[in-house]
Amino acid sequence: MCSSPKSSGLKKRATTSSIFASMDPSTRAKFVEKANQAQERREARIALNAEYKRKKPGTRGQKNTHQHSVFLSLLSKLGFAV
Repeated sequence: MCSSPKSSGLKKRATTSSIFASMDPSTRAKFVEKANQAQERREARIALNAEYKRKKPGTRGQKNTHQHSVFLSLLSKLGFAV
């Protein structure tokens, strides 16, 4: 068995502090700005999805109209009064 990182399951992960330590201040500022913009978009998307779910009418207890009409059609073809 080989001892590659894939087979052994061991992975060396870079810590956030080591990533930021190697960046110059202007690059770090751009990175932080992009991360903040992404977070704002994520929060807006989550809020929009929550609003859509609130406005969407519930389907609990309602029958699927297509299945219902197919079933009624089958019953009428078999001679049952619908």
